[in-house]
Amino acid sequence: MPPSATYTALTMAATRQHGPVRRILRRTWPWLAGLAILLVIASRVPLDAFRAALGHGPHLRLALVDLAVVVVTLCSDSFSTWVGLIACRMRRPLAKVFAIRGATYVLFLINYALGQGGFGFFLRRSGATTQHAVGSTLFLIGTNLATLLVLTTLALGLHGRADDPKLWWILVGCDLAFAVYLGVIALAPGALARREVLAPLFDAGVRGHAIAMLGRLPHVVVIVVGSSSHATHRVVGSVTVSLARHSPVPVVIVP
Repeated sequence: MPPSATYTALTMAATRQHGPVRRILRRTWPWLAGLAILLVIASRVPLDAFRAALGHGPHLRLALVDLAVVVVTLCSDSFSTWVGLIACRMRRPLAKVFAIRGATYVLFLINYALGQGGFGFFLRRSGATTQHAVGSTLFLIGTNLATLLVLTTLALGLHGRADDPKLWWILVGCDLAFAVYLGVIALAPGALARREVLAPLFDAGVRGHAIAMLGRLPHVVVIVVGSSSHATHRVVGSVTVSLARHSPVPVVIVP
């Protein structure tokens, strides 16, 4: 056997030998990294103080408020998602969007991207191609981010621009980048518009982006009010403040 053939055979054998190990590592390392992060967070929580905080306060009222926040968040998120799908020309029944969005909330507990991926899977199963489903999911995520960006810029510009000039200019830079993006959407260059994964963005156009962002406003308002420790404290009392004081996460009641 020629040396080159021998080298090729040995290389292929080594690849086959290490292939399963690499596949296992590729599948497990995100979970291991996530577990390590959770362990680090758990190690920093003062458990005695946390148990003491759990032993006081109106637990039933807190549970009812938490349930109400989750239900209202699901309703507003489903409506906003439904509007976003209409904007990118992928109309689905509102009741179906509500059911699937509720199911994906379980995945959100693990990872935000996993939850959005679950909704993309629903779009794929309901008739869209894989690339079109991916593009529509990116459109929903992007318009959600754009809504938060614009509202944050407006809020900071009206009430706190001088307090944090660095953050202000970061927001301005992001707004300019978003404006450039909308310019590309308006021009719809063929090299990009012909790509199926980007088709939902260009199908929506600038008008569709505006409609999706307006439709996202109710959900953003619910999130801001529902996750506000001050607002929750006014409803359920000091238990929220006690839990927040001993928690590494600043938001106590979240969907």
